[in-house]
Amino acid sequence: MNVRSVWARGYAGQGVVVTILDDGLETDHPDLKPNYVSPLLLSLSFFHHFYIIFEGK
Repeated sequence: MNVRSVWARGYAGQGVVVTILDDGLETDHPDLKPNYVSPLLLSLSFFHHFYIIFEGK
């Protein structure tokens, strides 16, 4: 992945959000349930933010 050369350029991953989408996600798993967000809510949020960016607001 060539991580060291990226770090040398000053990239540290700060402010990055990583999302993993897997249709086999156990949404009721005790480690995941408190942090699970419905894909429907994520879709609506994406389109809302896309609209704001597209409209320049």
